[in-house]
Amino acid sequence: MIDLRTREYKLKREVLEQFIRRRLLELEANKKGLSPDDLLKREVDSTVSEPSDAKAKGYYLGMKGQTTCRSIQSVANQGDLEEYRDSAGSGGI
Repeated sequence: MIDLRTREYKLKREVLEQFIRRRLLELEANKKGLSPDDLLKREVDSTVSEPSDAKAKGYYLGMKGQTTCRSIQSVANQGDLEEYRDSAGSGGI
């Protein structure tokens, strides 16, 4: 029963934090006369550089034990390294 309550608390907390982040983004965007998407593009996307191959490989190797991944060679050969670059560079918003 305690485990269920703990999971319920964590889920409610996560949803609340997402709501707060979204609301703060909307308020800041409104202050600047932009849409939330435009604000993100201007403030985040334009300032984050694309990670190097070495950084993408480091991210891949760090995630390798946590997820089911293909080899780095097969990812790079199929052009999917871009996906790993995006993940490493964004940090998740």
